[in-house]
Amino acid sequence: ADVVKSLNLHHKAMLVGPAGTGKTYMIASLSDRMGLDFYKYSCSRDSSVHDLIGYKQPRSETYLETTFLKAYENGGIFLVDEYDAMSGDMALFFNGIADSSKFISIPHRDDKPIAQKHKDFHLVMCGNTWGKGSIEYSGRDFQDLALMDRFRFCRHHVGYHLSLEKELMGPHHNFATKLRASLEKTGSYLSTRNIEDMSNLIRAGVTTQTILKMVLEDMDEEGAKAVNREMQVVA
Repeated sequence: ADVVKSLNLHHKAMLVGPAGTGKTYMIASLSDRMGLDFYKYSCSRDSSVHDLIGYKQPRSETYLETTFLKAYENGGIFLVDEYDAMSGDMALFFNGIADSSKFISIPHRDDKPIAQKHKDFHLVMCGNTWGKGSIEYSGRDFQDLALMDRFRFCRHHVGYHLSLEKELMGPHHNFATKLRASLEKTGSYLSTRNIEDMSNLIRAGVTTQTILKMVLEDMDEEGAKAVNREMQVVA
């Protein structure tokens, strides 16, 4: 409900939370309920502004349209995933998108060099951090203060969906709860996405002991032993 309010009031929102908490799924579901097209773009350090505003092919001089412009000019929700991995150039571009301006310049589009913002265009930023860098999440950079300022009053933390997890795991919910607590003691985690995957495995006949072994596969020996000792009580 809070995210919907941000979209209605500000036409933008920022969702931040651990991996696998359903941030993208939430926005895709909201766009469906609002009757708007949904677009998604994933950022990285190599992302370019031209991915968003288009460019001419070198040989044919043909201008290539983008999904961002479709959303910007025709309406829709445009989700910028992993926003906290974007470069400074990208952040500066989105500064002009997230403010109150009604148009942007499209220099490579000869027939229509100015794009007008649609009244039903909504911009959503999703990431794992609040734009202040991270050790846990590789590639996350400090983000431009001016960009973060534009989302200051439409930021939302998205945590684990505990009621959904309980429903998914059913009689094995205690196993998932204990496993998360044990993993967090070692600096690891168990996301809602992981819970969904675990429930699918259990319905397919995979035992909790096998699931535990899969989870511990990439952990160091000391951490794996510590988690295993705690889990033997409920596994």
